[in-house]
Amino acid sequence: MPLSRAEAIVHVGLPKTGSTTIQSFLALNAEALSRQGVHWVPPHIAKSSQLEYALAACSQAGQLVDDAMFLNNFALRTLEDQNRLIQDFLEGLDQQIASLEGKFIISSEHIGVWMHAPHLRATLDNFLTQRFASVRYIMFVRPQTDFILSSYSESVKRGSARTLEAFVRDYDEINIHDAMTRWQAELGNRVRFAMLNRGNAGSDDLISVFCKAAEFSEQGLTRPAPSNESLPATALEILRRANAVIGKDIERNILQRLIFSVVRRLVTHTFTRGARLALSPEQAADINRRYPHPVEALVNSF
Repeated sequence: MPLSRAEAIVHVGLPKTGSTTIQSFLALNAEALSRQGVHWVPPHIAKSSQLEYALAACSQAGQLVDDAMFLNNFALRTLEDQNRLIQDFLEGLDQQIASLEGKFIISSEHIGVWMHAPHLRATLDNFLTQRFASVRYIMFVRPQTDFILSSYSESVKRGSARTLEAFVRDYDEINIHDAMTRWQAELGNRVRFAMLNRGNAGSDDLISVFCKAAEFSEQGLTRPAPSNESLPATALEILRRANAVIGKDIERNILQRLIFSVVRRLVTHTFTRGARLALSPEQAADINRRYPHPVEALVNSF
């Protein structure tokens, strides 16, 4: 029997699909949401993403999380190190949710990235279904070309020194179409998909769709300011070159991470205008050749 009578709504945040905006929205409206019976608990480890749920699934599956930068930043070398990091969260979660009713919201892009294998997704789902009366999942997606370009921008903002040409040529990480089909095949109609619309509606549209999918009212809730926006091409190139001097992103020590943080802040505040980065026709064609299945059609079919 589940520990809580609440329904868990899990936002499976793929990178660069509005996760930061959704998490800012939840944090900004936590008190107002609780009056609707919608519960959101601040992240236990990271600043915004509730990565502890994905981390708990990895620990319960008996493996270190597949994220070299995360392991380096938290000095995790063994499974025991990882288990110690998550111990406080696990001890407090069951007591925290025991008396809850209504909805319990979880939002984490780490779920979308770290739960890349069937046994990890199954472990996460089992972890949640043991604790909640029901569990549903929401995933925002975008066309593969947009996703890869935005992923490159984010990689530079996080410390990578790779060129766009090399990034596109070697990219083999997240296939949006395949991710959707795997989650749907394993969890059926408990998964809902929606297209990220960064065009005319922006974050307002994203939040409206999220609230509708999670089935709670957005009336009277505050919308967050734009966050984690893309940088101009000039700023990205300056930051990329600085990254090459600072050192390899996944191996940086505390001093190197501090230097990178200062440089990134200077660049992002100095270069706020200018043309955005774009794929060349050849790069777009290469991506479409390697990822031929249109995401939009799959969203509509589900």
